[in-house]
Amino acid sequence: MTDVIVGLDAGGTKLGVRVVSLDGSRIADVSLPAEDWSASPAGDAARWLIARIERVVASGDRVVAVGVGAQGCDTVEHCHELAHELTALGYSAVVVNDAALLVPAAGLQAGIGVIAGTGSIAVGQDETGRPFSPAAGAG
Repeated sequence: MTDVIVGLDAGGTKLGVRVVSLDGSRIADVSLPAEDWSASPAGDAARWLIARIERVVASGDRVVAVGVGAQGCDTVEHCHELAHELTALGYSAVVVNDAALLVPAAGLQAGIGVIAGTGSIAVGQDETGRPFSPAAGAG
């Protein structure tokens, strides 16, 4: 049995799934269809994600942590709710909006990620990992 970490990028058309061992060795890196993905309600979304995790993770391997970037998780509260649902089903998880994956994917510690497509969103974090807050009076 191998302990693994799973990373998920849940978008409107595809779900990216990466599985790595604790030493960082890549075990799987696949793309699955996600036309039926919805982040709400959180319980249904958690079960949807788990069904896909179980398709990719080898039988007998143990998932010790899950990181999720999810289209449709547009508030901190919603991200926490989905993480809670995943944890309640046995998968310790951290959930962020999928746009939050852009800055670290570019190898940066701080920045603003913008997705402009069928849906649009912008998120950012400073070098300490704190989300940027809008300036007072901005709107």
